[in-house]
Amino acid sequence: MPSYDFICSKCNYKFDEYLSISNRNEPLQQPCPNCLKTECIRRHYEEFPTVGYDNNLKPSSEFKEIMNMVKNSGQVPKRYHENIDRACEKTGGRLGVKSTTDMKSTSHIKRKP
Repeated sequence: MPSYDFICSKCNYKFDEYLSISNRNEPLQQPCPNCLKTECIRRHYEEFPTVGYDNNLKPSSEFKEIMNMVKNSGQVPKRYHENIDRACEKTGGRLGVKSTTDMKSTSHIKRKP
């Protein structure tokens, strides 16, 4: 789901919402979450929208421990042990990480979980 940035024209409060495209204008009709004034929310375009890619993902130590327990349990044929070892060393990536050049500039934005 896309993230949309909004700002209040009365108090300059910035926030973002994860909304479907069909619901992207809902916050424009709502009062400001900070000052509660109405008809003052507008879309805010501080950053160029991008789809990031985090390519620094590695298996956690817990994952490696679990995979080694599975491998050494005797339930997995030895012919698959090499595949388990490769899985423990594999690195990968994750789409959807926001790419920005200056994350400090958005640290004041309240994010919804």
